[in-house]
Amino acid sequence: MSRRPFLGSWLTLAACVASLGLTGRVDAQTLSFNHQQLINWGLETQAEIEQTLGLANSPLYAETARLNGTQTGGVGGVAFAWPLSTQFRVLNSLTVIDPVTYAPQLRAFSDRFHSDFWWNSGTKGYSCCDGGNDRYYDDNAHIAVALMESYRLTADTTYLNRARDVYRFLIAGAVPGHPGGSYWRVGDNSFIDSAAVLQGARAGFMLYEETGASGYLNDAIARVQWAEEYTQLPEGTFWEKLFLTGPNAGTPGNYPLVNFAGFGISANLAWFDATGDRARLTEAQRIGNASLNRYINKSTGAFNDEGYWTFELVDALVDLYEHDGNPRWVNAAGDALEWLHANRLDPEGHYGVLWGRGGKQTTTLTEWSLNDMASVARSYLHVGLSSPLGLAGDYNDDGAVDAADYTVWRDAHGTNALLPNDRGFGGTIGSRHFNQWRANYGSRLAGGAAVPEPGTLALAACFGVLSVLGRRA
Repeated sequence: MSRRPFLGSWLTLAACVASLGLTGRVDAQTLSFNHQQLINWGLETQAEIEQTLGLANSPLYAETARLNGTQTGGVGGVAFAWPLSTQFRVLNSLTVIDPVTYAPQLRAFSDRFHSDFWWNSGTKGYSCCDGGNDRYYDDNAHIAVALMESYRLTADTTYLNRARDVYRFLIAGAVPGHPGGSYWRVGDNSFIDSAAVLQGARAGFMLYEETGASGYLNDAIARVQWAEEYTQLPEGTFWEKLFLTGPNAGTPGNYPLVNFAGFGISANLAWFDATGDRARLTEAQRIGNASLNRYINKSTGAFNDEGYWTFELVDALVDLYEHDGNPRWVNAAGDALEWLHANRLDPEGHYGVLWGRGGKQTTTLTEWSLNDMASVARSYLHVGLSSPLGLAGDYNDDGAVDAADYTVWRDAHGTNALLPNDRGFGGTIGSRHFNQWRANYGSRLAGGAAVPEPGTLALAACFGVLSVLGRRA
């Protein structure tokens, strides 16, 4: 039996939040989509995940669900590590919306995942499956990023300590003769994997920002530099691997997949956050331009590819918008997600693998997977929660980045205060926040006026309604 939350509570939450006018920060002439609508769709998708893929006696999830109510796939009835790492980030986004409800669920999920998937002997790391010893460096890089997001959201050092342990595993995947390179899987030395390299770099920069340990910074820089030398195409996107053995040894292949572009953008933004090097922001923008040209259908505005890869680019485009304020990035993501909802949602509330190919989904899917559903939920929520109009570094939220914001940063330095217009889920106030301020110093919203935040008391009342209704039956 799966968990079946009271769906009415989710819909009541969506209606209540919508009534607060959370889109009050949106300039309709700048942003082409409805933030609140995307949040609602994200909540609805998460409700369907809980109802059909949630496990009865565990905070984890099944791999697939079928229309007849059965759950299949994974190992022992539990999903593999990769889709669970995506759902990890969905729970992070939900914790942004309602920390009272979701921070405990997030911690319970992480604890059970750790107890069931952590391989605690030899080269320690998260296994691909419950109780197994098959470990992948790219899986662990995804998990490290999710853990660092969780730490920044909650200031719970359990997440930070687990991310450190994961990063030690990532370093164990280093390839002799290729500084910054990483294998894909323990025991498979046939190629170097761009996902493990670039997503690992992103995690390393995040760890450096929170700990100040230079080893993380040096390793993360080496990873990005390796990818730039060996697997990056001239336009900016990335091949998925570099072959080390076989007839193609020494050459990159097989495809410049959409997720690798997302990893490249995110890693460069994390490098910029960690050091203030504006060349890294410029490089992220260059990869972003190449991504919009390569991965979006010019006639429909849809993302062409598999959702479990595409959501990484959506994440990156949102974060790029929140760094440079250019609405082009987030508009591309928001418009594609509106097309996704209109064309790829089946009559029962489920999504398949492809986001932009295959035409309109008019028939009911007979089965759906956590990886597909979680990718959609995260994208809806992440784009919906993006900060329209707010300027990164405007820490007093008055519509301008100036000396007054430096004073706010200085007074909060070393704490876990939540600063307005921070990019990257909070975390310990330090150099990353200073670099955001420095990079945007002198920026000003049109008219220079402060943009009011939503009413926090009314928002709290909404979640009070949700707690009364109850999240699960």
